[in-house]
Amino acid sequence: MKITIKLKDEILDEFFVTSDVTRIGRSADNDIVLDDNRVSRKHAAIVKEDDGYFVVDKDSGNGTRLNGERIKKQVLKDGDKIGIGESILEVEFETVDVSEGRAVKKGMVAQLTWTEKDKKFELGKEDLVIGRRSECHVQLEEPTASGKHAVIKRTGEQYIVEDLGSVNGTKVNGQLTKSRILRKETQSK
Repeated sequence: MKITIKLKDEILDEFFVTSDVTRIGRSADNDIVLDDNRVSRKHAAIVKEDDGYFVVDKDSGNGTRLNGERIKKQVLKDGDKIGIGESILEVEFETVDVSEGRAVKKGMVAQLTWTEKDKKFELGKEDLVIGRRSECHVQLEEPTASGKHAVIKRTGEQYIVEDLGSVNGTKVNGQLTKSRILRKETQSK
């Protein structure tokens, strides 16, 4: 599931939900951080259950809205809009319909360019693990990097970088992230 974060119709970020619980709030230790005084530190969560994904308000001060209605817990559907503070989080469930040819295109290749070492890695179907360990596809000599620091995965026609619980975190375009869709010319550290 992809979450597009908007403020006054301007896209601020995109987040790909990959875990069973995605925490949303003002505090930096959330998965989705919203810099807004109307947002509680631990405001809401997206929770995966047997019968779908739910948005759950965490007893926030200003409440959580789903499609304009204040909620405590509600199942999410494609196209739903979660309102938290001034931000709108648009929900998009990605579906793959092989019969209509919308599966992953064959031959889709992206490159990860490692500027420090002037190396290039092709991103294909396999996950690309980044870290200090010898079994990592991209080996870092940086002492602040964890043994297995991050992974780049292909989901559909997108690439996503996910932090693997590293000690110092993973940055995309200078911002700490747990999971982020990569775009052309995105910088990850």
